[in-house]
Amino acid sequence: MKLIILAAISTLFASANAEAATAEELDFHNEFFQGMESGFFLRDTPDAYKDYECPDLAVDTDKLKVIQAFFVPVQMVLNMLQIDSVTTILNGIEVFVSSILSLQATVRGYPGSEFCSGVLFGIHGSNLLLNVGKVVVVEFEKVQNEVKSKLKGLPQE
Repeated sequence: MKLIILAAISTLFASANAEAATAEELDFHNEFFQGMESGFFLRDTPDAYKDYECPDLAVDTDKLKVIQAFFVPVQMVLNMLQIDSVTTILNGIEVFVSSILSLQATVRGYPGSEFCSGVLFGIHGSNLLLNVGKVVVVEFEKVQNEVKSKLKGLPQE
């Protein structure tokens, strides 16, 4: 199961890297970074970019559908196996991959200004970081608690 998940993720990243290799180099300017910094603070209000009159993102829905189609059967199998930690990690991977598509839409073909591109990048990037960080911390704490509970049963030296 882990091998299948790893292979699918590798395929997704390989296609993204191939696309990035053929695309022009992105050159970010000061306006993008100013927008990104503003976006960090707007992460809790996803529609706040509209206050700056920024156009909506055009996320590649075809890629998103393919990704979602991959995750549905995997989720079903994991639900049958009832391995909570693997399910939680897969949910984190799903959030990560979906967020990458949003981040990509902020810099590839985005019709708004560099500032608006940065605002949206900041909003989606900070949400990605926080969501994946939460998954990692929660799983780490679960493992840590399991280890502590097992160590309590061992004789002390």
